[in-house]
Amino acid sequence: MPLDRQTVTHRRLFGAVAALCALTGASATAQAPGKTTGWPQDAAFHREDVLLNKAYRQVLAEADPGGRAVLRRAERDWIRFRDSECAVESYGAGTITQMILASCLKDQTDSRLGDLRLLLFCPEEPPTVCGLKQSPR
Repeated sequence: MPLDRQTVTHRRLFGAVAALCALTGASATAQAPGKTTGWPQDAAFHREDVLLNKAYRQVLAEADPGGRAVLRRAERDWIRFRDSECAVESYGAGTITQMILASCLKDQTDSRLGDLRLLLFCPEEPPTVCGLKQSPR
């Protein structure tokens, strides 16, 4: 009896995950949130997170008091969005939930890092934090 498309897809996915686990030495069991799985996505996320925190501190240091308040509120909101978005993306993924979660966290963090870098390196003369300093009137 021929296999249906879903069964073939699941077998291919399982094979790819098994190969990835074998290459990285990772376990294919789900981990609690915040724990590392040993997969490359975990290390990539943590590298991006370090860069993001550095950029955030730089933008915070350059902003005026009102801009700092706005940035802090935006960062708290972004963290809630990132966590919710990645929970949805990885929901129901079974044994590869943590791998998908780590990959999503890395991608979301990389995107936010780009946003913060735009605030730091805007094309204004003289260079200032775009939008987080009040213009002199």
